[in-house]
Amino acid sequence: MNAAIVDHVAARCRQEGLDLTHGLSLEWLDEGIREQIPGSIPDALGLLIGNTRAIWPFVRRARRARHPVDEHCERVIEDAVVELDARVYYAHRRYGGAYLPFQRIAHQAGMLHLSPSHLSLHPVHGPWVALRALVVLEIPAPAQPATSAPDPCTPCDAPCMIALERARDGRDDSDAWRRWLAVRDACPIGRASRYSEPQIAYHYTKEALWLDVDEGDDR
Repeated sequence: MNAAIVDHVAARCRQEGLDLTHGLSLEWLDEGIREQIPGSIPDALGLLIGNTRAIWPFVRRARRARHPVDEHCERVIEDAVVELDARVYYAHRRYGGAYLPFQRIAHQAGMLHLSPSHLSLHPVHGPWVALRALVVLEIPAPAQPATSAPDPCTPCDAPCMIALERARDGRDDSDAWRRWLAVRDACPIGRASRYSEPQIAYHYTKEALWLDVDEGDDR
């Protein structure tokens, strides 16, 4: 991997809460996924960018924006790659009428493990991460094989699957998001990285009032 480029983009993004950057070669991805990224050389260098709970203070500062998370991510990432020959694909935007399969990309690139309950798991932070963008650079990635992210699911008792069935069987009411949150909470990996209550509530409900709640105030 071109370490200098990866480190440059990672450092710029980390300063504003996008603290996860992972380099990859597009060759590591299934052909069906690569076909959704047109115009790239087959072995182009890619960068997956995401975040942990570290993004929350920056989202709160952007709370007067119409879409605080999306607008913050776009500004930071565009600034980070402005000097590079790069194209950026965002997780919140459609391309050719469809979203890119970011969870599968992260799994095949060895960044995150895709669990049976459809959670993307980081080795340290567990399910308490979010994928925001794929940066594609028109330079070849170094020739090296993909590595897999650690698989914590095979030896696990899978409490997330029980929570998933409850979430699927529950009513579509105002508390439905809490049942989906329970799927994440059931995962034993990364519990120390759990989002704060205001951050969780905002991400699941999109209610702007949570952007004004301090970390210690759960309302």
